[in-house]
Amino acid sequence: MNDEIRRSLRQLLPSLKTLASTVERAYENANYKGTGGMAVKSYRALHSRIAALLPNDPYVVEALALDLPDDADEAAQVTQVHMAASQLVPYMEGMLRPPEAPIPPIPPIPPPPPIPPVPPTPDMEDIGTLTRKLKDSILLMTRESLRKAMSGISVDMDFDIDMDDDKPKRKRKVVIVGDSMRDADLQGVNLSGQDLSGKDLSGAGMSEARLNGVNLSGANLSDADLSEADLIGANLSGANLSDANLSDATLNQANLSGANLTNANLSEVDCVGCDLTGAVLEQANLSEIRLSQANLEGADLSGANLEEADLIGTNLTGADLRDANLEDATLNQANLEGADLSGANLEDATLVGANLRGANLEGAHLEDARLTQANLEGANLHEAMFSDADLTQANLTGANLRDTNLSDADLRGANLRGAQIHDTLIDDANLNGAVLPDGTPYRPGMDLESYGFIGDPAR
Repeated sequence: MNDEIRRSLRQLLPSLKTLASTVERAYENANYKGTGGMAVKSYRALHSRIAALLPNDPYVVEALALDLPDDADEAAQVTQVHMAASQLVPYMEGMLRPPEAPIPPIPPIPPPPPIPPVPPTPDMEDIGTLTRKLKDSILLMTRESLRKAMSGISVDMDFDIDMDDDKPKRKRKVVIVGDSMRDADLQGVNLSGQDLSGKDLSGAGMSEARLNGVNLSGANLSDADLSEADLIGANLSGANLSDANLSDATLNQANLSGANLTNANLSEVDCVGCDLTGAVLEQANLSEIRLSQANLEGADLSGANLEEADLIGTNLTGADLRDANLEDATLNQANLEGADLSGANLEDATLVGANLRGANLEGAHLEDARLTQANLEGANLHEAMFSDADLTQANLTGANLRDTNLSDADLRGANLRGAQIHDTLIDDANLNGAVLPDGTPYRPGMDLESYGFIGDPAR
């Protein structure tokens, strides 16, 4: 990329970031009206100019181009622009970063000192001694040079000095042996596209490294430092990332299926569209992570910290979120069907239109949460805390609401048909337009104790 193209891309980046931020707010708040058409027009104009500058980059030209049917509604338009822009911005930022200092080349082998002319009556014993000293000197210097240039890589060397034909000939063979690069210093290096599957990189320092498209399947990256690294489209399936530091890294479209991320630090990571099916993220730190449109089906997130996480449209079906912290997280349109959220903290979380059908939220905290039009059909809400929660038009048919706290909750238009009610607290709750467990529409002044409710709703 020449300086002129780089300069042109820098001029376009602020406009793209502004568009991405505007669309993200509209997407999170489900505010699509009057936004979709303008968002599509603006993105296509910016994308066409960027694609013209990078005509040989298929990720930009093809993968990030909008593909919308003519009859797409504004919600679909905003969703697709949000998805594309949220990937194009970090991709361009990574591309425009100042280039890293190149890995220093292996120092050349110093030439051997000149051999003095052989006297007419040579002493073969002296020549043999000189040869051995020369060989040892070269070997010692080269080993030291390679050790400094290739720290953390096991190197085996074999040298031979051939003295035939009255002229010394040097032979060199360098062999990289083993798969271990434990504790290697790889900060800022560019390993994009390389095959490092199964390698031992435990404890390696790889902060700010470029690892786009790299194959790290089955690799051992426990305790590795990958902070601020670029791993767009990387394959980390089955990798061991326990206790690894990935804070501020970019992993959009990466494959982490079946990976072990126990106790890993993924705070402020970009992981849009990632595949984390069956991954283990027990006790991991995912605060402020961006996981929109990601797939975490069957993932283990028990005890994980997801405070202020972006989980818009994320697939969490059957996920284990027991005792997880999701305070202030955004889960609009997320799929949590059959997920286990028992004991989880969802205070102030946003779950507009989320699917929680058959989910287990026993003992969960959802105070001040927004669950407008959420589907909680058949969910276990035993002893859950919904005080001051917004459950307008929520589907609670067949849900277990025994000993649930719904005080001050907004249940306007909610459907409680077939719900299990026993000692369910509804002090000052708004039930206008709600459907009661027997299918009867709520009317002020009704005897709600006969259903098993405790307290008086708002009038």
